[in-house]
Amino acid sequence: MDIKDEVAEYKRQRILNVAMTLFDRHGYAQTTIEMMSQELGVTKPFVYSYFKNKSEILAEICLISLTPSMQAAERAVAEYDTPTTQLRAAIEGVVLAVIDNQKSVNIFDREEKFQDEATRKVVLEYQGNLTRMLTRIVVEGNKRGEFDCPDVHSAVFAMGGIASWIRRWYSPGGRMTREEVARAQGDIALRIVAARDPG
Repeated sequence: MDIKDEVAEYKRQRILNVAMTLFDRHGYAQTTIEMMSQELGVTKPFVYSYFKNKSEILAEICLISLTPSMQAAERAVAEYDTPTTQLRAAIEGVVLAVIDNQKSVNIFDREEKFQDEATRKVVLEYQGNLTRMLTRIVVEGNKRGEFDCPDVHSAVFAMGGIASWIRRWYSPGGRMTREEVARAQGDIALRIVAARDPG
């Protein structure tokens, strides 16, 4: 990436950061491109030079909320060799991703009804991939005797719920650090699948 590309990416990120702040504060419907431009100290054409419309900005924010979680789960599968260690690492990684992207995750969830068809398709693809990845881990854990989980489908959805609800209650100034929260949720996930040796 050359200097020109770096500057363009920096400007895109500035727009996205301001949009997230305004969406979080006022809601998607009540936020306008005019408000974004005023917050940035630029003209509306500046914003439109990077995003076609407000819907495209929301789509980008949705990807910001989803991508780190998927990457965390993929790393867990690649870096660990047993279902137990993979599942713990996957859930802990997803929880940390949710915590680190709490604002975008909140917007993604709250403004779901405003997602366009293309965004919904991408969202369903990401969610489906993550569900299938966790399902494969649990199925393999059952086969190896590491887990005793008769209802894999329900277990996977329960673990997904664990991660998604973090955004509602986690506070950086709370009694637990982000790492302690992630470890605790990993423990819960392994209890859900009745791991023989949760470690």
